[in-house]
Amino acid sequence: MDIQTTLDQFNAGMFMQQFELALAETSKAALAYARKGKPGKVNLSIPILPIEEGDPTYDEDDRRFNVEHTWSYEQPEKRGKSTRIHSTITPMYITPAGGLLLFPNEEPSEARKSPSSNVTSIKG
Repeated sequence: MDIQTTLDQFNAGMFMQQFELALAETSKAALAYARKGKPGKVNLSIPILPIEEGDPTYDEDDRRFNVEHTWSYEQPEKRGKSTRIHSTITPMYITPAGGLLLFPNEEPSEARKSPSSNVTSIKG
């Protein structure tokens, strides 16, 4: 599973653009108020929820789940802070290896790799 490809599929491709903008704006605000000890904060949450039986797309043999992607931020301001929360849901299929796909038949070779291939290293 390629994390960049997965994130690019969230919210019809808009998620990463919105998240990058929130991160950039929060960073600028934190820089502006750094001397006053006012930090900026950006959070990302991705709950993976089963599709409920009442949902018209429900199929008990299905591997489809609702992937909720929520980002929020707190930007420091002169008097306090501003906060925003943005949340959307993308229905996705889960591969046996743990990959997330928009369509069940698009399993690339990366999706069939072991779950350990899902780990991305962070270089500093």
